[in-house]
Amino acid sequence: MANIHALREVHYSSESTFGDSSTTTYATRIPVIEPPVLTISQERADDASLQSRSNESRPGYLGIRSASLEFKCYLGGHGTAPTAALTENWIADLLGDGLGGISTAAVGTVLNGTPSVTSLPTAAGTFVAGGMGRIGTIGDGGGSGQAFVSSSAGTTGTCLLALPAAPAAGAQYYAMTTVYPSETLGSSKRFMVMHSTTGAQYHVYGCQLETVTFGLEWGALPTVTFRYVGAYWHRNPITFPSSATLEDCKTAPTGGGGSFAWQTTGTTTRATLSPSSVQLTLDMGLAQKMGPAANQAAYQVINGYERTKIVPTLQITVPWEDTFESLFDTDGSSTTHKQFLWTLNSTPGAAVAIYLPRAYPVGMRPSGVVDSNGLNYVTATFRGRESATTTNELTRSAFRIGLG
Repeated sequence: MANIHALREVHYSSESTFGDSSTTTYATRIPVIEPPVLTISQERADDASLQSRSNESRPGYLGIRSASLEFKCYLGGHGTAPTAALTENWIADLLGDGLGGISTAAVGTVLNGTPSVTSLPTAAGTFVAGGMGRIGTIGDGGGSGQAFVSSSAGTTGTCLLALPAAPAAGAQYYAMTTVYPSETLGSSKRFMVMHSTTGAQYHVYGCQLETVTFGLEWGALPTVTFRYVGAYWHRNPITFPSSATLEDCKTAPTGGGGSFAWQTTGTTTRATLSPSSVQLTLDMGLAQKMGPAANQAAYQVINGYERTKIVPTLQITVPWEDTFESLFDTDGSSTTHKQFLWTLNSTPGAAVAIYLPRAYPVGMRPSGVVDSNGLNYVTATFRGRESATTTNELTRSAFRIGLG
């Protein structure tokens, strides 16, 4: 095999025991779109013994091992059109365990009875309170393939933000896997990064998601960049290339048949914006748990992680109007909270949607005029907070990502 730097494979599995470095098998090969950045660390500490001569010294001692791994992928949907029960794919697994929460309980079907812009009856479908889904197809005069968030569970969904128009009986309800932040992290991961050079295959154990970054430019394929920290690593030669199948990632351009809806939290009437850019950033905190644990290697001291925060910030650049300055002026406890529902695209199996249930203005006053393609726009920034519906971690989550 040629010694070519760009030839890589990235594999992963969920760990049954945190940081167990005795395993070198993996379940999934990830379709990364750029060479992953693996940083491995182990220092030698100096021998600080006092010497009898000023220029004498002795070799030092091996320190602990740790690592970080960053890789970029397309942000894909469910993979297949979710017209029935959902299947958790690799991207849902990484996001769900990294953020802490995942729901695959929704079951797609067709609508029956008399649907409305906020009521979605079915005979045998399943809606999840706080969960996401989509209705219909582009241009159908009803749901138009746009995402919704249900406040109810069971065979009838109740939309927190109305659909574009009332769908017809027989319209397709596409279920969506919903990932969301939770106080409790999901399973840790182990990764293998394979280079083409013989012997340059690295295994990283006890990994947890430190940060996640989204690329959501209009007209481009959406991307997600994962950055993990690892408790331990070692090098173990594995034949390259491997025989593992590269996982699929069905995706579609951001803006393809999508929409950007918003409204005051608690009001279901649909209103839409046409932002020229949208940025979702997550302020994430991850604390290492130090000390001895079972299956720990000789140079390993991290035995787990705790999530300390995941705070979403949404920045939008929209055609100038004074609405956003007026919203900024609602102060303290009188602040008006807004909900945002962004359908990135409406392609079955590739669809992605993002929802913030309760967000408020932050940062600088959105009163200036910015140039966007030669037009007058304004930039407004919102911070997401937990929903007031505290039934469970899903219903109270500060943001949700639907994959359908």
